[in-house]
Amino acid sequence: MRQKTLIALTLFALLVSSMSIARSAFAVNKVIGSKQCSDSNCHKSIFDQMLFHPHESFFNKDFEEKGKKIAQKMNVKDHFDDKKCAQCHTTLVDSKYPKVPDEEKGLFGIICETCHNPAEDWVELHDKKGKVEEAVKNGMRNTRNLYAWAKDCFACHRGAKEEYFKAGHRPGDKFDLIKYSQGDFKHWVWSKKEKEEGNLDAKLMEKLGKIWITGEVFQAQTSAMRISEASGSGEFTSKNHAMLVAALKNLEVVEKSIPSDNLRKIIDAGKKVTPDPATAKAVVEEIKKLANSYVGDLDKSPIGAGKISAFPIPGENEYIRKKK
Repeated sequence: MRQKTLIALTLFALLVSSMSIARSAFAVNKVIGSKQCSDSNCHKSIFDQMLFHPHESFFNKDFEEKGKKIAQKMNVKDHFDDKKCAQCHTTLVDSKYPKVPDEEKGLFGIICETCHNPAEDWVELHDKKGKVEEAVKNGMRNTRNLYAWAKDCFACHRGAKEEYFKAGHRPGDKFDLIKYSQGDFKHWVWSKKEKEEGNLDAKLMEKLGKIWITGEVFQAQTSAMRISEASGSGEFTSKNHAMLVAALKNLEVVEKSIPSDNLRKIIDAGKKVTPDPATAKAVVEEIKKLANSYVGDLDKSPIGAGKISAFPIPGENEYIRKKK
């Protein structure tokens, strides 16, 4: 398996060098690459899976052809270099970290550090037992914070603005936080204390429930954001409004089962939004503040698996998994 991994990395490096990539869009960075994560006893299996995960699909021929067409319509000269495309589809490994040889540097798809932040300053702390908090202080993103984690996912998966949509980019209407986050990489693990306490099935249901609720909150928030940014009413705002309405319908179910003043206010504010950008501009900042507060409270508070069991949470058969 290690030999296959190295072969895959070599192929990526050759692909990158053949692209003659201009690097003006990327500052000198501290991204050390997922290969460094694979050397950990904890992350080797995740790394092996990630090489063939949909996050690497930026190098997929079909995506490449579609990307070129979208880029042309947006007057993007080089979609490997322009931030509009690159910030969500690529990660440049370009650190001076001594353990990263030149053959491991170059342009990749979405890798570990895309979500966990460039690792040069914290990777060695992260490798030491009991040093996670210190690693976070040194730049590692705390993905145990549910709001911050979801915000990052939605920033790209629902990041297509009106300009992108008109050029042929998907608006993110297929994105679902549960389906996309639970297919291959369930990074959370049970603590020793939680295992000793037992009842892990109920704890799993509660954890998935919180992720699902957060996803619906962000669907509402992001839909309102995308509408507020649009130049006027049209197909783009109508599609986002449909996503907003669907999310609000699910949040109504949540609010009836688990009453919350902040959630009620999110729903009421969301209902004021129509496909007209002016209606979204009037409430979008309010929704953002409420969402931050609500998800923060949700993250810390016990809910109970019984209340969550009735929610339409996607099952394992619906999870997005790596391409075979």
